[in-house]
Amino acid sequence: MLQEKAALRGLLVAELWSPPHPKPAPRGPALKDWLSRLSFSVSGVLAYSDPHALPIVEEVLSLVGLTGSGDVTSDALLEQARRNKHLMQVVLKEAGLTSCRWVLACSESEVQSFVEAEPSQTAVMKPFLGGSAGNNVTLLDYGNRPRESEAFVRQVFSSRPTGAESMPVLVQEHLQGDEYAVDIVVRDGEMAVMGVFKYDVRPLNGAEFVVFGVFIEPIQKGSPEEAVANYAMESLAALGMRNGPAHVEVKMTAKDPVLIEANCNRFTGLDMIFDIAERAVGYTAIDAFLDAADARVSAEEWRSRYPVLPSPNLRAYGGVAQMHARKSGIYEGGDEEAAAEIMELDSVYKLESRDIAVGYPLARTVSDATCPAEVGLLCNSRSQLMADYDRIFQIERRMFRVKETGFNIWYRTALEPWQTSQAYSIGNS
Repeated sequence: MLQEKAALRGLLVAELWSPPHPKPAPRGPALKDWLSRLSFSVSGVLAYSDPHALPIVEEVLSLVGLTGSGDVTSDALLEQARRNKHLMQVVLKEAGLTSCRWVLACSESEVQSFVEAEPSQTAVMKPFLGGSAGNNVTLLDYGNRPRESEAFVRQVFSSRPTGAESMPVLVQEHLQGDEYAVDIVVRDGEMAVMGVFKYDVRPLNGAEFVVFGVFIEPIQKGSPEEAVANYAMESLAALGMRNGPAHVEVKMTAKDPVLIEANCNRFTGLDMIFDIAERAVGYTAIDAFLDAADARVSAEEWRSRYPVLPSPNLRAYGGVAQMHARKSGIYEGGDEEAAAEIMELDSVYKLESRDIAVGYPLARTVSDATCPAEVGLLCNSRSQLMADYDRIFQIERRMFRVKETGFNIWYRTALEPWQTSQAYSIGNS
């Protein structure tokens, strides 16, 4: 969608790749030289989806003057904070914004001490500070599952790769409340909220945080969604976000919104969300980002197209249901009758499978990365949409036929040697 919309505007796109691509992006003086030889001036930069591209994005933004306040020390800290889950919380706390309790633990005992001091004796552990899509994020419960929690922590500390033996893990307070994501685009410090999305997150297949659905919500005056949207913008301002898109995840607690993490210079990882947003709001984060990068669109015109908050009245209710594989095995195909039954639901307009193929391994779902398919829903009736949504998960148990093999099928939690991630540079010809 990004490439298509850029082409329609007559914008040029240059791609950079992160290692281990055979021709990874140059860095330092070589990157500056590469930028100088482009046939256009770069006016927008983003990472395609994966955090491995974020250091490249930040370097390009700095080289083309799209980030930074001029304070070298402050800018260096904020550049790190925009892609580090621990430093984000530090920056927010220093800015006077609500933040969660946390500890950077270097040993099993430090993890246990922090969790046992929590009122619920639960906490969330994030072994990799720059991870995404819920990968490796685990709920520790020393009150009800002490042995299981201790065993998992022990496994994390004993399996750290060579060179990272002393790297701490982030342990955070287990926040209670509804979980949201706010998609925002920033142009020269001016922000526009594209939409507020509510998550349906549940335990599944032994994993605690599996996304079942994402719904775009109206932002009514005085609503939790308005509070979440305003807090997300304040968080990005504190993190020094000057230009580009951001996908900010927030938990609305009983008292205040609290940041889970801010994915700066990235869009949401669900492509179908853009389609939902376009139909429900009238525009997407891709539109606002490309128009911000287009020198022909003045600041005043951009603001008129993209207000700080979108209309409180949605054109339609919409969401995405992420489907799940309940077992691992060799994929034998989808149940056509089950798929047809889903497509006949009033709210459903699209059913898309991901990278699955008959005869190849299919891992049971434990994160966003292992969801085998997703369903797009749009309806003028919220009650009808939610009834159809519930029905999808009754049907999905028949959807994915696998032949169980008796051996483990592992899912990827980070880039493998054959995978790479992209950074895009946008500009006028």
